[in-house]
Amino acid sequence: MSLHIDDFGVLEALKWYFDRYTSQTGIQVKFTQDGLEKRLPGMVETAVYRIVQEALTNVARYAGTGEVIVSIRCTTGKLHIQVEDHGRGFDPSQLSLESSGISGMQDRAFLAGGTLTINSSPGNGTAVDCKLPL
Repeated sequence: MSLHIDDFGVLEALKWYFDRYTSQTGIQVKFTQDGLEKRLPGMVETAVYRIVQEALTNVARYAGTGEVIVSIRCTTGKLHIQVEDHGRGFDPSQLSLESSGISGMQDRAFLAGGTLTINSSPGNGTAVDCKLPL
């Protein structure tokens, strides 16, 4: 998929992925963005795509919901990603980081100079928040 990102940018790559994700899982993706029309540094575009991809994989595997909200905003010097569902949720203290993909998302955010946090509780859904410098 990185070739698609390299050729068309992260916005088009994400739109393509969301269509594919919905057709494979039945989960609707509500997507909003501000500032992705212009190209970002390659490492940032790849990190954005992979973090969103892993977050959506976790939604499909664990959330038990029919909808997920993805919001990406670029502001001066920063990019903010939020992936939120209103599904089952979980207790983060009981999570095995190795098996959930969360450690991979955190590693990608860290390598791009950013941060990633997970907010969740049983019965209240999950929100993945990532902030990356531009």
